[in-house]
Amino acid sequence: MEESRKAGYAVDRDETFDGVRCVAVPARIRGNLIGAAGISGPSSRLPDTRIEELGEYLAASLSAL
Repeated sequence: MEESRKAGYAVDRDETFDGVRCVAVPARIRGNLIGAAGISGPSSRLPDTRIEELGEYLAASLSAL
């Protein structure tokens, strides 16, 4: 949890399904949590460097809304 809070996004690395990775960020309105937005894909297409890039992109995009 601390790693996710610090990064601003959460990651699932083959934990729910073998061969699938996910990155997600919280969606908030006026500070209130209303949901989440995420991206999932095959592990072969989402190495750690790509996960980091997508997590930062999602966090920045949602905070701009």
